[in-house]
Amino acid sequence: MRLIVATTAVAGVTPLAAQGYGLYEQGACAMARAGAAVAAPCADGSTLVFNPAGIAGSAGLVGIGATVVAPSGSFTHAASGRQSVLDQPPIVSPNVYLVAPLSRRVGVGLGVFSPYGLSLTWAPGSEGRFVGYRSELRVTHVQPTIAARFGDLSVGAGVNVGISAVRLQRRVDLATQRTGIGPTTFAQLGVPVGTDVADVNLTANDVALGWHAGVLWWAHDAVSVGARWLGRQVFRYDDGEATITQVPTGVNAATDIRDPATGAIVIPRGTPFDRVVAPQFTGTGALVTQRARTALVAPEQAVVGVAVRPMTRLQVMVDAQWTNWSVFDDVRLEFERLPAEVLEQRYRTTWGYRVGGEYLLGARTMVRAGWATNQAAAPAQSVTPVLPEARRAAWTVGLGRQFGARVAADVAYMYLDQANRAGRSVAGGVAQNDGVFRFDAHLVGVTVTYRFAGAGARR
Repeated sequence: MRLIVATTAVAGVTPLAAQGYGLYEQGACAMARAGAAVAAPCADGSTLVFNPAGIAGSAGLVGIGATVVAPSGSFTHAASGRQSVLDQPPIVSPNVYLVAPLSRRVGVGLGVFSPYGLSLTWAPGSEGRFVGYRSELRVTHVQPTIAARFGDLSVGAGVNVGISAVRLQRRVDLATQRTGIGPTTFAQLGVPVGTDVADVNLTANDVALGWHAGVLWWAHDAVSVGARWLGRQVFRYDDGEATITQVPTGVNAATDIRDPATGAIVIPRGTPFDRVVAPQFTGTGALVTQRARTALVAPEQAVVGVAVRPMTRLQVMVDAQWTNWSVFDDVRLEFERLPAEVLEQRYRTTWGYRVGGEYLLGARTMVRAGWATNQAAAPAQSVTPVLPEARRAAWTVGLGRQFGARVAADVAYMYLDQANRAGRSVAGGVAQNDGVFRFDAHLVGVTVTYRFAGAGARR
Protein backbone atom coordinates (compact mmCIF):
# COMPACT_ATOMS: atom_id res chain seq x y z
CA MET A 1 0.00 0.00 0.00
CA ARG A 2 1.15 3.54 -0.69
CA LEU A 3 -0.14 6.90 0.46
CA ILE A 4 -1.63 8.78 -2.50
CA VAL A 5 -1.88 12.39 -1.33
CA ALA A 6 -4.31 14.47 -3.35
CA THR A 7 -2.44 17.32 -5.01
CA THR A 8 -4.39 19.95 -3.13
CA ALA A 9 -3.13 18.53 0.13
CA VAL A 10 0.17 20.18 -0.73
CA ALA A 11 -0.81 22.77 -3.34
CA GLY A 12 -3.55 24.20 -1.16
CA VAL A 13 -0.90 26.45 0.36
CA THR A 14 -1.27 29.40 -2.00
CA PRO A 15 0.67 32.60 -2.61
CA LEU A 16 -0.62 35.53 -0.63
CA ALA A 17 -2.15 38.62 -2.15
CA ALA A 18 -5.06 40.51 -0.69
CA GLN A 19 -6.16 43.70 0.99
CA GLY A 20 -5.19 42.24 4.34
CA TYR A 21 -1.54 41.95 3.30
CA GLY A 22 -1.25 45.52 2.05
CA LEU A 23 0.58 47.59 4.67
CA TYR A 24 -0.32 51.21 3.92
CA GLU A 25 1.18 52.59 7.14
CA GLN A 26 4.57 53.77 5.86
CA GLY A 27 5.08 56.85 8.00
CA ALA A 28 3.58 58.05 11.29
CA CYS A 29 2.40 61.38 9.86
CA ALA A 30 0.40 59.82 7.01
CA MET A 31 -0.73 56.97 9.27
CA ALA A 32 -2.26 59.47 11.72
CA ARG A 33 -4.28 60.88 8.80
CA ALA A 34 -5.49 57.34 7.96
CA GLY A 35 -3.23 57.37 4.89
CA ALA A 36 -4.78 60.43 3.23
CA ALA A 37 -1.59 61.94 1.80
CA VAL A 38 -1.62 61.90 -2.01
CA ALA A 39 -2.63 65.60 -2.28
CA ALA A 40 -0.72 66.83 0.78
CA PRO A 41 2.41 64.70 1.31
CA CYS A 42 4.03 64.66 4.73
CA ALA A 43 7.42 66.31 5.17
CA ASP A 44 9.15 63.14 6.43
CA GLY A 45 10.07 61.45 3.13
CA SER A 46 7.01 59.19 3.04
CA THR A 47 5.86 61.10 -0.04
CA LEU A 48 8.03 58.56 -1.89
CA VAL A 49 5.23 56.11 -1.02
CA PHE A 50 2.16 58.32 -1.16
CA ASN A 51 3.05 60.61 -4.10
CA PRO A 52 6.51 60.64 -5.73
CA ALA A 53 5.84 64.14 -7.10
CA GLY A 54 6.04 65.50 -3.57
CA ILE A 55 9.84 65.49 -3.39
CA ALA A 56 10.07 68.30 -5.97
CA GLY A 57 11.02 71.40 -3.98
CA SER A 58 11.25 69.42 -0.75
CA ALA A 59 13.84 69.98 1.93
CA GLY A 60 16.74 67.57 2.08
CA LEU A 61 16.00 65.05 4.79
CA VAL A 62 16.40 61.59 6.25
CA GLY A 63 13.30 59.92 7.71
CA ILE A 64 13.50 56.73 9.76
CA GLY A 65 10.45 55.00 11.19
CA ALA A 66 8.62 51.80 11.95
CA THR A 67 5.09 50.50 12.34
CA VAL A 68 4.22 47.86 14.94
CA VAL A 69 1.15 45.75 14.13
CA ALA A 70 -0.52 43.72 16.90
CA PRO A 71 -3.31 41.62 15.33
CA SER A 72 -5.86 39.42 17.05
CA GLY A 73 -8.43 37.09 15.56
CA SER A 74 -10.31 33.85 15.82
CA PHE A 75 -12.28 31.27 13.84
CA THR A 76 -15.45 29.79 15.33
CA HIS A 77 -16.72 26.56 13.80
CA ALA A 78 -20.45 26.81 13.06
CA ALA A 79 -21.34 23.22 13.96
CA SER A 80 -19.07 22.44 16.91
CA GLY A 81 -18.64 25.93 18.35
CA ARG A 82 -14.92 25.23 18.67
CA GLN A 83 -12.82 28.39 18.53
CA SER A 84 -9.30 28.64 17.09
CA VAL A 85 -7.36 31.74 18.14
CA LEU A 86 -4.74 33.60 16.17
CA ASP A 87 -1.30 33.04 17.71
CA GLN A 88 0.56 35.95 16.09
CA PRO A 89 3.18 38.04 17.91
CA PRO A 90 3.44 41.75 17.02
CA ILE A 91 4.99 42.51 13.64
CA VAL A 92 7.50 45.32 13.05
CA SER A 93 7.74 46.95 9.62
CA PRO A 94 10.55 49.56 9.27
CA ASN A 95 10.92 52.28 6.64
CA VAL A 96 13.75 54.63 5.63
CA TYR A 97 13.59 57.67 3.34
CA LEU A 98 16.28 59.92 1.91
CA VAL A 99 15.38 63.08 -0.05
CA ALA A 100 17.84 65.54 -1.56
CA PRO A 101 17.10 68.74 -3.57
CA LEU A 102 19.08 69.11 -6.78
CA SER A 103 17.65 72.63 -7.23
CA ARG A 104 14.68 74.65 -6.00
CA ARG A 105 12.43 72.70 -8.38
CA VAL A 106 14.07 69.27 -8.79
CA GLY A 107 14.50 66.64 -6.13
CA VAL A 108 15.69 63.04 -5.89
CA GLY A 109 14.95 60.45 -3.29
CA LEU A 110 15.40 56.85 -2.18
CA GLY A 111 12.85 54.93 -0.16
CA VAL A 112 13.10 51.51 1.48
CA PHE A 113 9.74 50.28 2.78
CA SER A 114 7.44 47.23 2.83
CA PRO A 115 4.05 47.79 1.15
CA TYR A 116 3.23 44.11 1.77
CA GLY A 117 4.55 42.81 5.03
CA LEU A 118 2.19 41.05 7.39
CA SER A 119 1.87 37.48 8.64
CA LEU A 120 -0.73 35.25 10.26
CA THR A 121 0.11 32.35 12.54
CA TRP A 122 -2.40 29.95 14.02
CA ALA A 123 -1.53 27.14 16.41
CA PRO A 124 -0.64 23.88 14.57
CA GLY A 125 -3.71 22.30 16.20
CA SER A 126 -6.11 25.00 14.98
CA GLU A 127 -9.33 24.18 13.15
CA GLY A 128 -8.03 25.37 9.78
CA ARG A 129 -4.54 23.87 9.93
CA PHE A 130 -5.27 21.65 6.90
CA VAL A 131 -5.80 24.79 4.81
CA GLY A 132 -2.95 26.75 6.37
CA TYR A 133 -1.72 27.71 9.84
CA ARG A 134 1.21 29.97 8.98
CA SER A 135 1.34 32.48 6.15
CA GLU A 136 4.09 35.06 5.85
CA LEU A 137 4.78 37.53 3.06
CA ARG A 138 7.23 40.39 2.94
CA VAL A 139 7.76 42.54 -0.12
CA THR A 140 10.42 45.22 0.42
CA HIS A 141 10.59 48.05 -2.10
CA VAL A 142 13.83 49.88 -2.84
CA GLN A 143 12.62 52.91 -4.81
CA PRO A 144 14.92 55.54 -6.37
CA THR A 145 12.81 58.53 -7.45
CA ILE A 146 13.12 61.86 -9.25
CA ALA A 147 10.60 64.73 -9.41
CA ALA A 148 10.38 68.19 -10.92
CA ARG A 149 8.11 71.17 -10.46
CA PHE A 150 6.74 73.32 -13.28
CA GLY A 151 4.90 76.30 -11.86
CA ASP A 152 2.00 74.95 -9.80
CA LEU A 153 2.44 71.40 -11.09
CA SER A 154 4.89 68.73 -9.91
CA VAL A 155 5.50 65.33 -11.46
CA GLY A 156 7.61 62.46 -10.17
CA ALA A 157 8.43 58.85 -10.96
CA GLY A 158 10.49 56.04 -9.56
CA VAL A 159 11.54 52.46 -10.16
CA ASN A 160 10.54 49.85 -7.58
CA VAL A 161 12.94 46.98 -6.95
CA GLY A 162 10.70 44.53 -5.11
CA ILE A 163 12.38 41.90 -2.90
CA SER A 164 9.88 39.22 -1.90
CA ALA A 165 10.01 36.38 0.62
CA VAL A 166 7.12 33.96 1.18
CA ARG A 167 6.54 31.21 3.74
CA LEU A 168 3.38 29.11 3.80
CA GLN A 169 2.77 26.19 6.13
CA ARG A 170 -0.05 23.67 6.60
CA ARG A 171 -0.86 20.15 7.79
CA VAL A 172 -2.22 17.18 5.81
CA ASP A 173 -5.14 15.12 7.14
CA LEU A 174 -4.52 11.37 6.78
CA ALA A 175 -8.25 10.61 6.90
CA THR A 176 -8.93 12.47 3.66
CA GLN A 177 -6.13 10.80 1.68
CA ARG A 178 -6.51 7.84 -0.67
CA THR A 179 -4.84 4.56 0.27
CA GLY A 180 -3.99 3.23 -3.17
CA ILE A 181 -6.51 0.37 -2.81
CA GLY A 182 -9.06 1.49 -5.34
CA PRO A 183 -10.82 4.74 -4.29
CA THR A 184 -10.59 3.89 -0.58
CA THR A 185 -9.58 6.68 1.80
CA PHE A 186 -7.96 6.20 5.18
CA ALA A 187 -11.16 7.42 6.83
CA GLN A 188 -12.84 4.31 5.42
CA LEU A 189 -10.20 2.24 7.19
CA GLY A 190 -11.08 3.78 10.54
CA VAL A 191 -8.68 6.74 10.68
CA PRO A 192 -10.44 9.63 12.50
CA VAL A 193 -10.97 12.85 10.57
CA GLY A 194 -8.42 15.43 11.73
CA THR A 195 -5.44 13.06 11.98
CA ASP A 196 -2.27 14.98 11.10
CA VAL A 197 0.09 12.95 8.95
CA ALA A 198 2.35 15.54 7.27
CA ASP A 199 3.57 19.10 7.66
CA VAL A 200 4.12 21.11 4.47
CA ASN A 201 6.41 24.16 4.59
CA LEU A 202 6.75 26.13 1.34
CA THR A 203 9.39 28.88 1.15
CA ALA A 204 10.34 31.03 -1.83
CA ASN A 205 12.15 34.26 -2.75
CA ASP A 206 12.24 36.50 -5.81
CA VAL A 207 13.09 40.00 -7.04
CA ALA A 208 10.85 41.90 -9.47
CA LEU A 209 10.78 45.37 -11.01
CA GLY A 210 7.91 47.83 -11.05
CA TRP A 211 7.31 51.55 -11.31
CA HIS A 212 5.58 54.34 -9.44
CA ALA A 213 4.50 57.78 -10.68
CA GLY A 214 2.62 60.75 -9.26
CA VAL A 215 1.39 64.25 -10.00
CA LEU A 216 0.67 67.10 -7.59
CA TRP A 217 -1.16 70.33 -8.52
CA TRP A 218 -1.53 73.39 -6.32
CA ALA A 219 -4.84 74.61 -7.70
CA HIS A 220 -5.10 77.41 -5.12
CA ASP A 221 -3.24 78.63 -2.07
CA ALA A 222 -5.69 76.58 0.00
CA VAL A 223 -6.36 73.64 -2.37
CA SER A 224 -4.08 70.93 -3.79
CA VAL A 225 -4.93 67.89 -5.88
CA GLY A 226 -2.82 64.74 -6.22
CA ALA A 227 -2.79 61.40 -8.00
CA ARG A 228 -0.44 58.45 -8.18
CA TRP A 229 -0.12 55.15 -10.01
CA LEU A 230 1.74 52.10 -8.72
CA GLY A 231 2.51 49.61 -11.48
CA ARG A 232 2.08 45.86 -11.38
CA GLN A 233 4.87 43.58 -10.18
CA VAL A 234 5.13 39.88 -11.01
CA PHE A 235 7.15 37.68 -8.68
CA ARG A 236 8.13 34.33 -10.18
CA TYR A 237 9.20 31.86 -7.54
CA ASP A 238 11.09 29.40 -9.73
CA ASP A 239 13.34 28.08 -6.97
CA GLY A 240 10.89 27.58 -4.13
CA GLU A 241 11.27 24.65 -1.77
CA ALA A 242 8.52 22.48 -0.33
CA THR A 243 9.72 20.74 2.82
CA ILE A 244 7.32 17.90 3.67
CA THR A 245 7.82 16.06 6.95
CA GLN A 246 5.93 13.13 8.46
CA VAL A 247 3.84 13.77 11.57
CA PRO A 248 3.29 10.70 13.81
CA THR A 249 -0.40 9.73 13.98
CA GLY A 250 -0.28 6.94 16.57
CA VAL A 251 -3.19 5.24 14.76
CA ASN A 252 -3.19 1.48 14.09
CA ALA A 253 -5.29 -0.65 11.75
CA ALA A 254 -8.37 -1.78 13.72
CA THR A 255 -8.95 -4.87 11.53
CA ASP A 256 -7.23 -6.83 8.80
CA ILE A 257 -7.36 -4.78 5.59
CA ARG A 258 -7.74 -6.80 2.42
CA ASP A 259 -7.26 -6.09 -1.26
CA PRO A 260 -10.83 -5.98 -2.66
CA ALA A 261 -9.68 -7.58 -5.92
CA THR A 262 -7.84 -10.60 -4.48
CA GLY A 263 -8.99 -10.80 -0.87
CA ALA A 264 -5.39 -10.94 0.31
CA ILE A 265 -4.51 -9.18 3.57
CA VAL A 266 -2.42 -6.11 2.74
CA ILE A 267 -2.39 -4.54 6.21
CA PRO A 268 -2.69 -6.89 9.20
CA ARG A 269 -4.69 -5.81 12.20
CA GLY A 270 -2.67 -3.67 14.64
CA THR A 271 -0.23 -2.40 11.99
CA PRO A 272 0.72 1.27 12.67
CA PHE A 273 -0.41 3.46 9.79
CA ASP A 274 2.75 5.52 10.37
CA ARG A 275 4.75 2.52 9.13
CA VAL A 276 2.46 2.17 6.11
CA VAL A 277 2.93 5.74 4.90
CA ALA A 278 6.57 6.25 5.96
CA PRO A 279 8.08 5.20 2.57
CA GLN A 280 6.37 8.19 0.91
CA PHE A 281 8.57 10.55 2.95
CA THR A 282 11.93 9.00 2.00
CA GLY A 283 13.93 8.00 -1.06
CA THR A 284 11.81 8.06 -4.20
CA GLY A 285 8.58 8.84 -2.34
CA ALA A 286 6.37 11.66 -3.58
CA LEU A 287 6.46 13.49 -0.25
CA VAL A 288 10.15 14.19 0.14
CA THR A 289 11.53 17.73 0.18
CA GLN A 290 11.31 19.03 -3.37
CA ARG A 291 11.42 22.08 -5.60
CA ALA A 292 8.28 24.11 -6.18
CA ARG A 293 7.32 26.86 -8.63
CA THR A 294 4.57 29.45 -8.59
CA ALA A 295 4.00 33.18 -9.14
CA LEU A 296 2.49 36.11 -7.28
CA VAL A 297 1.19 39.33 -8.83
CA ALA A 298 1.33 42.54 -6.80
CA PRO A 299 -1.51 44.55 -8.35
CA GLU A 300 -1.75 48.04 -9.78
CA GLN A 301 -2.92 50.84 -7.51
CA ALA A 302 -4.42 54.21 -8.45
CA VAL A 303 -5.05 56.91 -5.86
CA VAL A 304 -6.58 60.37 -6.30
CA GLY A 305 -7.11 62.95 -3.59
CA VAL A 306 -7.71 66.55 -2.64
CA ALA A 307 -6.46 68.62 0.29
CA VAL A 308 -8.20 71.78 1.49
CA ARG A 309 -7.02 74.34 4.03
CA PRO A 310 -10.16 76.11 5.29
CA MET A 311 -8.10 78.08 7.81
CA THR A 312 -4.40 78.71 8.33
CA ARG A 313 -3.91 76.06 11.00
CA LEU A 314 -6.29 73.37 9.69
CA GLN A 315 -5.94 71.08 6.67
CA VAL A 316 -8.38 68.34 5.59
CA MET A 317 -7.51 65.56 3.09
CA VAL A 318 -9.66 63.02 1.24
CA ASP A 319 -8.27 60.12 -0.87
CA ALA A 320 -9.89 57.40 -2.99
CA GLN A 321 -7.88 54.29 -3.85
CA TRP A 322 -8.54 51.67 -6.55
CA THR A 323 -6.60 48.38 -6.40
CA ASN A 324 -6.69 45.84 -9.21
CA TRP A 325 -6.89 42.67 -7.10
CA SER A 326 -8.52 40.89 -10.06
CA VAL A 327 -4.99 39.99 -11.21
CA PHE A 328 -5.03 37.42 -8.40
CA ASP A 329 -7.13 34.90 -10.30
CA ASP A 330 -5.76 31.46 -11.17
CA VAL A 331 -2.63 30.30 -9.33
CA ARG A 332 -0.58 27.50 -10.83
CA LEU A 333 1.69 25.48 -8.56
CA GLU A 334 4.24 23.05 -9.95
CA PHE A 335 6.20 20.54 -7.91
CA GLU A 336 9.19 18.37 -8.65
CA ARG A 337 7.35 15.11 -7.86
CA LEU A 338 3.71 15.96 -7.25
CA PRO A 339 1.25 16.78 -10.04
CA ALA A 340 0.73 20.45 -10.92
CA GLU A 341 -2.40 22.19 -9.65
CA VAL A 342 -4.34 25.27 -10.71
CA LEU A 343 -6.13 27.01 -7.85
CA GLU A 344 -8.95 29.45 -8.53
CA GLN A 345 -8.89 32.53 -6.29
CA ARG A 346 -11.17 34.88 -8.28
CA TYR A 347 -10.28 38.07 -6.42
CA ARG A 348 -11.95 41.32 -7.50
CA THR A 349 -10.96 44.97 -7.73
CA THR A 350 -11.58 47.10 -4.66
CA TRP A 351 -12.10 50.70 -3.63
CA GLY A 352 -10.89 52.29 -0.41
CA TYR A 353 -11.57 55.73 1.01
CA ARG A 354 -9.50 57.79 3.46
CA VAL A 355 -10.31 61.01 5.30
CA GLY A 356 -7.72 62.80 7.42
CA GLY A 357 -7.08 66.11 9.08
CA GLU A 358 -4.39 67.96 10.97
CA TYR A 359 -4.39 71.06 13.15
CA LEU A 360 -1.36 73.12 14.16
CA LEU A 361 -1.18 73.86 17.89
CA GLY A 362 1.19 76.75 18.49
CA ALA A 363 4.23 76.78 16.25
CA ARG A 364 5.68 73.30 16.81
CA THR A 365 2.93 70.77 17.53
CA MET A 366 0.54 69.15 15.03
CA VAL A 367 -2.42 66.99 16.05
CA ARG A 368 -3.93 64.59 13.52
CA ALA A 369 -6.85 62.19 13.11
CA GLY A 370 -8.43 60.15 10.36
CA TRP A 371 -10.79 57.41 9.23
CA ALA A 372 -10.49 54.87 6.41
CA THR A 373 -12.49 52.01 4.94
CA ASN A 374 -11.96 49.49 2.16
CA GLN A 375 -13.87 46.73 0.41
CA ALA A 376 -12.89 43.07 0.59
CA ALA A 377 -11.07 41.61 -2.41
CA ALA A 378 -11.64 37.91 -1.67
CA PRO A 379 -14.83 36.18 -2.84
CA ALA A 380 -16.69 33.92 -0.37
CA GLN A 381 -14.89 30.74 -1.47
CA SER A 382 -11.43 32.24 -0.83
CA VAL A 383 -11.87 33.28 2.81
CA THR A 384 -9.54 30.90 4.68
CA PRO A 385 -7.06 30.92 7.59
CA VAL A 386 -4.35 31.84 5.06
CA LEU A 387 -6.07 35.23 4.75
CA PRO A 388 -9.46 35.69 6.43
CA GLU A 389 -10.20 38.92 4.59
CA ALA A 390 -13.31 41.11 4.88
CA ARG A 391 -14.45 44.71 4.71
CA ARG A 392 -12.43 46.93 7.04
CA ALA A 393 -12.57 50.28 8.81
CA ALA A 394 -9.80 52.10 10.67
CA TRP A 395 -9.64 55.05 13.09
CA THR A 396 -6.42 56.96 13.67
CA VAL A 397 -4.93 59.68 15.87
CA GLY A 398 -1.44 61.14 16.02
CA LEU A 399 0.90 63.87 17.11
CA GLY A 400 3.82 65.63 15.43
CA ARG A 401 6.43 67.75 17.16
CA GLN A 402 9.23 69.94 15.81
CA PHE A 403 12.43 69.99 17.88
CA GLY A 404 14.58 72.90 16.81
CA ALA A 405 15.14 73.67 13.13
CA ARG A 406 16.20 70.22 11.93
CA VAL A 407 14.62 67.43 13.97
CA ALA A 408 10.95 66.37 14.02
CA ALA A 409 9.15 63.35 15.43
CA ASP A 410 5.72 61.89 14.71
CA VAL A 411 3.71 59.19 16.47
CA ALA A 412 0.44 57.59 15.41
CA TYR A 413 -2.07 55.03 16.65
CA MET A 414 -4.58 53.08 14.55
CA TYR A 415 -7.39 50.73 15.49
CA LEU A 416 -8.37 48.46 12.63
CA ASP A 417 -11.74 46.70 12.81
CA GLN A 418 -12.63 44.00 10.30
CA ALA A 419 -16.21 42.86 9.78
CA ASN A 420 -16.94 39.27 10.80
CA ARG A 421 -17.09 37.04 7.73
CA ALA A 422 -18.02 33.45 6.92
CA GLY A 423 -15.15 31.33 5.67
CA ARG A 424 -13.83 27.80 5.60
CA SER A 425 -11.40 25.70 7.57
CA VAL A 426 -11.37 22.86 5.02
CA ALA A 427 -10.31 22.62 1.39
CA GLY A 428 -13.04 23.37 -1.11
CA GLY A 429 -15.36 26.14 -2.27
CA VAL A 430 -18.07 28.35 -0.86
CA ALA A 431 -20.34 25.37 -0.15
CA GLN A 432 -17.81 24.28 2.48
CA ASN A 433 -17.69 27.54 4.44
CA ASP A 434 -18.08 26.16 7.94
CA GLY A 435 -17.49 29.02 10.36
CA VAL A 436 -16.89 32.70 11.00
CA PHE A 437 -13.62 34.63 11.13
CA ARG A 438 -13.15 37.62 13.44
CA PHE A 439 -10.18 39.98 13.15
CA ASP A 440 -8.92 43.33 14.47
CA ALA A 441 -5.55 44.98 15.10
CA HIS A 442 -3.82 47.76 16.99
CA LEU A 443 -1.03 49.63 15.18
CA VAL A 444 1.55 52.12 16.47
CA GLY A 445 3.83 54.11 14.19
CA VAL A 446 6.89 56.28 14.96
CA THR A 447 8.96 58.42 12.57
CA VAL A 448 11.97 60.64 13.27
CA THR A 449 13.04 63.12 10.59
CA TYR A 450 16.32 65.04 10.24
CA ARG A 451 16.48 67.92 7.74
CA PHE A 452 19.89 68.74 6.34
CA ALA A 453 18.89 71.30 3.66
CA GLY A 454 16.30 74.07 3.43
CA ALA A 455 12.99 73.83 1.62
CA GLY A 456 12.72 74.70 -2.04
CA ALA A 457 9.89 76.16 -4.03
CA ARG A 458 6.97 74.30 -2.44
CA ARG A 459 4.11 76.41 -1.10
